[in-house]
Amino acid sequence: MSDGGPERDAGAPDSERPTVGGTPLPPVHATIRGRHGVDPRTPVRLPDVDAPADDVADGTVRTPSGRYDIGPEIARGGMGAILRVRDRDLCRALAMKVLLGQGPDGPRAGAPVTADQLNRFLEEAQVTAQLAHPGVVPVHELGVDADGRIYFTMALIRGRTLGAIFRLARAGEDGWNLSRALQVLLRVCETMAFAHAKGVVHRDLKPENVMVGRFGET
Repeated sequence: MSDGGPERDAGAPDSERPTVGGTPLPPVHATIRGRHGVDPRTPVRLPDVDAPADDVADGTVRTPSGRYDIGPEIARGGMGAILRVRDRDLCRALAMKVLLGQGPDGPRAGAPVTADQLNRFLEEAQVTAQLAHPGVVPVHELGVDADGRIYFTMALIRGRTLGAIFRLARAGEDGWNLSRALQVLLRVCETMAFAHAKGVVHRDLKPENVMVGRFGET
């Protein structure tokens, strides 16, 4: 990754590729925007990601390779739901973030998705993928399945939230104490310093959004 910003794809010549703000889009971004529309005034509807697995290709995310088996939803935020999935090709568990629309009562599947939400989701995937640091979850793939659902896959982090670690440290349980918790907090600060050096700001940093692994990794 260059320090000057996102690297460009070496596919079609820049003059032939769609642009955003004068910057040519990577082919997968152009494909996704073309599938869902780029006009912010035109909302886009996505299939219901909360449908039972039997209603979604027998539990399979229908990428061109039919690569992923869907598991349960493990988290939900302001813009997307995170699902546990199984990568058939590499026989591993991953996390998959799927874009959600904004309904009257908050984020939900099947609600309209604007071009602004779409662009933010794509930007999140691309920026996270370019932050190569032990404290940043690695992104593996960005894509769109046969039903038009936009997703990206990333490593599945097993552990506790930083908030839970703070509570354990205060209680002196599970081997956690103030010194050990501060070591974890220092690694979080180092990760944020790395991101800031790359011009990236985390807009929702809080203990419940930081995962800590079994051995204290973040």
